[in-house]
Amino acid sequence: MDTRLRRWAASFIKPFFPALFFLLCFSLIGNYASTFEPLFTGKIIDTLTVQDRESFFYFLKIIILFQLVGLAFSLLSSWFQFLLQRTMTVYTESRLYLNLLHLPPKGSSEQDSGRLLNLFLSDLGVMTGIYTAQIPSVITSLIMMSIIGFRLFNIDVVIFSL
Repeated sequence: MDTRLRRWAASFIKPFFPALFFLLCFSLIGNYASTFEPLFTGKIIDTLTVQDRESFFYFLKIIILFQLVGLAFSLLSSWFQFLLQRTMTVYTESRLYLNLLHLPPKGSSEQDSGRLLNLFLSDLGVMTGIYTAQIPSVITSLIMMSIIGFRLFNIDVVIFSL
């Protein structure tokens, strides 16, 4: 039973894997880079208090670079989130159509299968609208929480090892 479940899960995720992989990568890199901005903001404040103009512009350039890199990774992450949503919708609707096309006609007429298809499509539209919008945002939220936890753990290790 466990191997059948694994095979089913692998076959289910196979069409989504490229978009899911790149969504995870770009979201992970972009969110991790954004956790360094408070560090450089603190450095800018320190340089302002000692009135070191050269260091101020150096750290300002670093923050601008982090902002631009974060914007690029955010846009790429949003693009792959859109691709994942589109792929999930197309895959789910095509699976429904294929399953309905291969239904054996057990005393039902063409009109009954048309009503059934129309009923499924309205429910499918609601269902795919919900889960295709929620799954990528849940993935990115989990990535952000794990990155923040990792960074807080690193900060704790540095503070308590002093």
